[in-house]
Amino acid sequence: MKTKKTIVLAVMLSLAFLTMPLISGIKKTQTTVSLVSEAHAEDVKGFKWIPRRPGITRAQIALGRAVTIPFEFTVTENVKKVRFELPKKFVDLGIDILEDEVAVKGGKASSSVAFTVPPGKPLGKFDMVVTAKDAATGKEIGKGTIQFMLLPPGVGGC
Repeated sequence: MKTKKTIVLAVMLSLAFLTMPLISGIKKTQTTVSLVSEAHAEDVKGFKWIPRRPGITRAQIALGRAVTIPFEFTVTENVKKVRFELPKKFVDLGIDILEDEVAVKGGKASSSVAFTVPPGKPLGKFDMVVTAKDAATGKEIGKGTIQFMLLPPGVGGC
């Protein structure tokens, strides 16, 4: 009986994905199915953040606990200084970049993100984009994502 249910479910799912473009009509609609549950931190070549424990792909931040996470960009252009920026919604949560303007050394620009998120902020998973810009011209060099989750106070951490 279990095998029949599995086969029926597989056939139903297959039909759903095959007929979805037909149901969407004449409009140009793209239908995609993602088999990956979460992206890794390095979504841009030359960007990485360094977790405090090996094997971590999403930082774990407990509310009310200060945590810093180092990150770096590889700078391939002729840039002397880099300015880092975070979206306002993350700054409003209590997240900041320790050194927002740094010199490029050995083709790399690095700093750290400081999490000081107070209790009462929303829990959950977040994808925070760090933008690197040429400090002299304001031209964007690249973006990288630090994935993290906010946990209740007193729970483990990064």
